[in-house]
Amino acid sequence: MTILVFGGNGQVGQELLRALKPLGEVQATTRSG
Repeated sequence: MTILVFGGNGQVGQELLRALKPLGEVQATTRSG
């Protein structure tokens, strides 16, 4: 499963990336792309 996280550079985004990593592939997007 691929999980898309918006705002990957922010504090909440970073925590989501860390927390969701065991569930599958995590892709982060930022304002700059």
